[in-house]
Amino acid sequence: MKGKTALVTGASSGIGMATARALLDGGCRVITTARRREPMEQAFGGDARALVLPLDVTDGDAVAALPDSLPQGWREIDLLVANAGSDLGGRAPFLEGSMADYRNTLGVNIDGV
Repeated sequence: MKGKTALVTGASSGIGMATARALLDGGCRVITTARRREPMEQAFGGDARALVLPLDVTDGDAVAALPDSLPQGWREIDLLVANAGSDLGGRAPFLEGSMADYRNTLGVNIDGV
């Protein structure tokens, strides 16, 4: 993957941040996206091979605008890591979630790319 460009959603913590770090360590350039910019800036802000962009994958207009907002040289994405996720309205037990909660979770997890 050396020299390739990856886009990682949900890169502000946990698995997304660790994945972005592993890709950088493996020689990739990485576009990191998440709702919270500050944790990504702290983790990747000093690395010229990382591009930090705030992005809420539930905002369809923001997702659609992302490709055109990328700087020249960052627009060819070789790998997408669709890591952004959501839980049931405040981590409610599964059987207590509403259909709206389930649809929101699926929307983030599936349509958020």
